[in-house]
Amino acid sequence: MPAAEILRSHTLVRRLSPVEIERFASLATEKMYTAGAFIFRESQPRRVFGILVRGQISIRKGLRGNPKVLAVLTEGETYGEGTLLDDYPHSTSAIAVEDSIVIEFEREAVFNLLRESPEMHSKLVIGAAQI
Repeated sequence: MPAAEILRSHTLVRRLSPVEIERFASLATEKMYTAGAFIFRESQPRRVFGILVRGQISIRKGLRGNPKVLAVLTEGETYGEGTLLDDYPHSTSAIAVEDSIVIEFEREAVFNLLRESPEMHSKLVIGAAQI
């Protein structure tokens, strides 16, 4: 499924125009994570924002021993929203519970686009805060 189609119904882009949605969607990369794969790890720098297209992703807190599962994401849910908001490292880890397909947006590419369009940046920050 094309990224623009996935994005059109998502809270993140509710305030964007159709043209802005297409521009944002052009930054998306589809990826597959196999069951057990880390998408990101607690304490690592934030590098991507993603939307789960198919599968399940576990959000966990705790690096060693018995990490606590905070949430299990399903189709249409997002991870790494903080990537759009600040520079702090991840406070959790994300692990694919089963083979999962996502669309991801690299932080650097998003910020390059947003420097070109500060108004678009404001709209995305508002959307990210509502997720």
